[in-house]
Amino acid sequence: MAHVHLRRAGFSLLALILTLSLFAGSLSVASAADTANIYLIAIGDNGQSGTVVGCQDSLVPVTGLDIGNQPTTEGKIAAALGKLFAIHDQYYGESGLYNALYMSHLSVDSVKLDGSRAVVHISGTTQLGGTCDTPRVIGQIQATVLQFPGITRADIVYQGDLLNLVLSERGEHPELRYFPETDHLVGHGFLKYWQTFGGLATFGYPISEEYTDPHTGFVTQYFERARFEWHPGADPSHFDVLLGLLGNEVTAGRHGEAPFQPVSAASDANCTYYAVTSHRLCFGFRDFWQSHGGLAILGYPISEEFQENGYTVQYFERQRLEYHPENPPAWQVEGGLLGVQVMAMQ
Repeated sequence: MAHVHLRRAGFSLLALILTLSLFAGSLSVASAADTANIYLIAIGDNGQSGTVVGCQDSLVPVTGLDIGNQPTTEGKIAAALGKLFAIHDQYYGESGLYNALYMSHLSVDSVKLDGSRAVVHISGTTQLGGTCDTPRVIGQIQATVLQFPGITRADIVYQGDLLNLVLSERGEHPELRYFPETDHLVGHGFLKYWQTFGGLATFGYPISEEYTDPHTGFVTQYFERARFEWHPGADPSHFDVLLGLLGNEVTAGRHGEAPFQPVSAASDANCTYYAVTSHRLCFGFRDFWQSHGGLAILGYPISEEFQENGYTVQYFERQRLEYHPENPPAWQVEGGLLGVQVMAMQ
């Protein structure tokens, strides 16, 4: 009996040792460091060794660098860029690869993912060796970000603007404006419309990038207070931009409520009656409507004035006006954040 007991004990001990070994092995695998590439420059290579960049140079990866254990893509991007920014040799080892960042001292402040787009905020100092170094630096940084699965676009923000605009010394591009407040870019017709017809006070900051709406087929971009849609040929005087009917969308299903019921009235000194929607527009809201784009920007009224969430409000096809008596006089009437509201509904 004792012999059998010993055999069983020995078997149990062996099983325990094997289990612990397997567990230790699994821990070793789980704790293995992540690796990533950084990208350097083959000067004059003209794309033979990688993507053409700079003055007919090539972007070449240096592979397999240890970036530690990084559970998120944001962490991997930050760690890989940290490896790149830590190199201050002009040429990398005996490879002959050039590092256009060797005189710069940069660090990563934050990385944020917006779908397949990575927004990287960096800070520090830049010093370049010539005009060809500008596209080299941008190429090195962007390629280091874009190597990670699922990332198709890299926006590098430096000194409150896109890195390529800062380094090219052009400042803000006339066709593009980056908004560091929300990390979004507005360009071309949408930017011209935003600047011409109300800007920040009317539309707010951008809260999305341009995209093609799969339901409408129109190029679309959301702002805090509006949705811009590009309708080619529809209205050249407004850069072919039309605003989405956000007021209609957020009030869908409320037409049975008293403020949305049609009224019968006539225009007078204080109010204008719109038979198209059977609603009045009066006093301060009418003043704001007339001075902030009227029909094209706000649309017709689709409700009467009423109390909502402690404020006097009125809905329009494209917007909601709100009366805020606590604000300075010039800001007591303002548009609601319907762009934010509709995006949250999607």
